[in-house]
Amino acid sequence: LSHSSETFGDTQTVYRSLRNAVRLPATAKLKGIEFTRDAIAAKAVVDKYADLKQADVMLLLSIYRILNLSRQLAAKGRLQ
Repeated sequence: LSHSSETFGDTQTVYRSLRNAVRLPATAKLKGIEFTRDAIAAKAVVDKYADLKQADVMLLLSIYRILNLSRQLAAKGRLQ
């Protein structure tokens, strides 16, 4: 997921500070999350095909949550 580092600041710092930043269904597991200056890449493994859509939506909402908090902190000058 691409984003502007000028708008969102350091998203990795926010990710590390949030407890349970990424929420997934019980049948899914976060395989990895990678931060670059202008993007976030996340991978999850889902055991049950029926939970794939829910896991996808929950993963995207978790990343949105990280980006939203990063944007708010960057706007207040608390995150570079």
